[in-house]
Amino acid sequence: MFLGLGILGLALAVGVGNSGDAKKDKDKEKEKVKHAIPAGWKALKLTNDQKKTVYAIQDEWQPKIMEAQRKVTQLQLQEKAALLQVLTAEQKALLIGEELKDKTPAKDKDKDKDK
Repeated sequence: MFLGLGILGLALAVGVGNSGDAKKDKDKEKEKVKHAIPAGWKALKLTNDQKKTVYAIQDEWQPKIMEAQRKVTQLQLQEKAALLQVLTAEQKALLIGEELKDKTPAKDKDKDKDK
């Protein structure tokens, strides 16, 4: 029952805290950008120079977008932690029970209906 709360707390601590590891921070900066011509652009028959320019733009913007997405995820975890502080211990236990039910595979739910 309280295992779910412990797991949630651990996930929050890991997700919110900074790594403090300089190597990992450098790796984030060097994340591999997947180059792809935007959908529908192949029909435009871009030249090689245009493709290189598109890839250079992606090299510049994709890391910024990935960082923004990480920040959004971090903010969502912080919001959830703040929301959970509103609940009583009993309400948290009920919530975790409901979340576990929702994550139960569909096959198991169908078996329970037959019983």
